[in-house]
Amino acid sequence: MNLRDNFNRFITKRAIILFSIFIIINILANIPSQNHTTEILSHFKLHYFYIGIIFSITFLYLSTFNRKFVLGIIVSILIILMNFSDLRPYFFQTNYNIINQNTLKLGLYNVLTSNNKYNILLEEIKKENPDIIILQEVDRYWLLGVSELKKQYPYYIEQERDDNFGIALYSKFPFINSKIEEWTEYDLPVANAKIDINGREIQIYGVHTLPPLQKEYFLIRNEMLKQINEIINNHSKNLIIAGDFNTTAFSPAYKRYIKSTNINDAQTISGNIHEGSWNTYHLPILRITVEHILSTRDITPIEYKQGKFFGSDHFPVFVEFAI
Repeated sequence: MNLRDNFNRFITKRAIILFSIFIIINILANIPSQNHTTEILSHFKLHYFYIGIIFSITFLYLSTFNRKFVLGIIVSILIILMNFSDLRPYFFQTNYNIINQNTLKLGLYNVLTSNNKYNILLEEIKKENPDIIILQEVDRYWLLGVSELKKQYPYYIEQERDDNFGIALYSKFPFINSKIEEWTEYDLPVANAKIDINGREIQIYGVHTLPPLQKEYFLIRNEMLKQINEIINNHSKNLIIAGDFNTTAFSPAYKRYIKSTNINDAQTISGNIHEGSWNTYHLPILRITVEHILSTRDITPIEYKQGKFFGSDHFPVFVEFAI
C-alpha cells in the first residue's frame, strides 16, 4: 500500500466521523424551538458555513477515487446553503445615498465592571466623538472614573450596580424626559430617554439582558427581548434601541422577537459579519456579535463599526444614523 492510499484511508475515516457530528450540530442549531442548551449552537452560523465549504472540498477530493463520497458533497452543499440563508444579508452591504441629512452618532460600550481602564475609554470616546453614549456594566467606580463626560455630555441618566448590570446614557442633546426603568423580576435597569435632536424627538433605550447561562436566565433574557418587541411594535418611527442582548441575530429568540419586526438592524445593513463584538480575549475567528443597535425605518444606519480594545471583554460599537 503506497503513501497516497494511507493518506486517503486516514482522511476518509476521520472525515466520516467528523461530518456525522457536524450534521447533528447543524440540525440542532436550526431547531426553531427555544431551548437554552441548543440555542448556543445557533450562534455560529458563519463558522458552519466555512466548515461546510471545507467538508465539500474534502469530499470532492475523496470522490475522485470513490464515487460514494458524492453524497457527502451534496449534503455539505445543502448545509452551506442552509446557513447562507441566515448569512446572506451580511454578505451584501446596503449602500445609501444620503445627501444633506442630519446625522446622529451613537456609541455603545459594555465596559466590564471589573475593568478599570477608565482613561482608555475616555480617549476612545474623545476620538470617536459620538453624540449619544450608552455605558453598560457600570458600578460606582466606573461612574466616578468617567465623570468628566458630563462636561461634554451635560444630559445624562445613570444607575450604578455591582452585579454587571449598571447602565448610563449620556447625550449632547437635551432630554425631553428620561428615566431608569426596571425590567423583569430581577429589576434590571433599562435607560429610557426622549431626546430633542435639532427639533426632532427621538426615543432611545439602552438595554442589557441577562446572559442565558441557565434556564431561568434564558427565560428572563427572552422576556426582555419580548419587551423590546412590544416597544418596537408601539413605535413606527423615532426609535433607537441599543444594547448587549446576549444573543446573536441567528438565535430562535432573536428571530422571533426582533428580526420578525419592521426594524433596522445596523449590523445587518452594514454587511458586518466577520467582526465579533464578544469576546475580545478570544481569537477573532471565535468571536460573535451580541451587541445590537436597532432603529425604526425613518432612522437609517449609514455607518457601523467596532472600536478598539479598552480592557473589556466587549468591543465598543458605533453607528451613525441619517435622521
